[in-house]
Amino acid sequence: MARPYPDLDEIAERFDALYTDLTTLQRALIDATRNGVDRSQARGLARRAEVHLAAARAADNALGVTVLNARAVEAAALRARILDGHIDEHLLSAVLSAQTRSYAYPLLADVIDRARDDKQLIDAVGGRELAEYLAMPRGLGTHTAHRLAEHYGLNPQAPLARLSDDDLDRLDQALRDSADALPEQLRPRGRAVQGPPNGIGAGRVVLDAWIAALTPPSKAAREAAARVSRRDGWPPDAVDVAQRLLTFSLDVLAPVLIPTWDRILGVDASDRIATMRAEQTAWRDSLLSTDDEGTEVAWYALDRLIAGATAADRAQRLAELPEGQWGSGQPLALSRTVARRCGEVLAMIDRDAAEDLLGQLP
Repeated sequence: MARPYPDLDEIAERFDALYTDLTTLQRALIDATRNGVDRSQARGLARRAEVHLAAARAADNALGVTVLNARAVEAAALRARILDGHIDEHLLSAVLSAQTRSYAYPLLADVIDRARDDKQLIDAVGGRELAEYLAMPRGLGTHTAHRLAEHYGLNPQAPLARLSDDDLDRLDQALRDSADALPEQLRPRGRAVQGPPNGIGAGRVVLDAWIAALTPPSKAAREAAARVSRRDGWPPDAVDVAQRLLTFSLDVLAPVLIPTWDRILGVDASDRIATMRAEQTAWRDSLLSTDDEGTEVAWYALDRLIAGATAADRAQRLAELPEGQWGSGQPLALSRTVARRCGEVLAMIDRDAAEDLLGQLP
């Protein structure tokens, strides 16, 4: 039975760890101001301090309204990391993909403004198309991204770094206006039913969602995944297909993307998600203090896998309950979420390597 009050022991332990980290950082800052450090060390200390300060500001704002919003705190910390010094294209992509539109679009707008002022736009966003950036946040697809760009008179296939000043001004407006709600013309009017809410017989729907998440097609093993999805041996029901995709992602893909995955392998299944979250926190701490691309990949992969595993567990629980006890979730919808997260993980792996790994699916 759940406790009717917060677990103060756990909260105290987590707060003590934070206090220790802050105390260590404070001593390092004092020593640096008194004795001096080289430029690289100074930048690292400034980055760590700014992340904590940004998180504290977000926490203070959130507490002033209602309760602590963990997403807002994380978004503020990552924003501080992104805008600190030289903007890294790969880190920016990882952070945008891990957040919802309400956090990702304002961050992208600020990045573009900063990069324009510093004449570093090509370094910040690379040669990627506008639609690719617009489609990065959670819950957005390529089709919606194209429609959003066209709604504001922008070419979705144009390289973002090559947009004119007028186009960039319109993009800034589009990002800030669409952060909380898409334009009325772009809002979904409802979707056709693709399968029963319980997911019975809807395994194909889940596989289609998995394949659709393998973007961009030119870089992802989308055709190979489509071939695998047509093989015999797939379960007929959505929840079972989602579980098979998740198992493949955890057993085959995760070790390729996350160097410390062996820490999770020996953990009991009931503690798997909690252990993954702890491991993600460790990688996030590294992410905030380094520019290493491997660290960004590991953090993002864990983020997708945690979301997929959480949805899979909930889908399995709901599938065993009468529909009247589902609440706001549905086994089919949750199974599609699992498939999309697993597709996003597969898309992180080099196309040729991904095609070889897909041979381990049925």
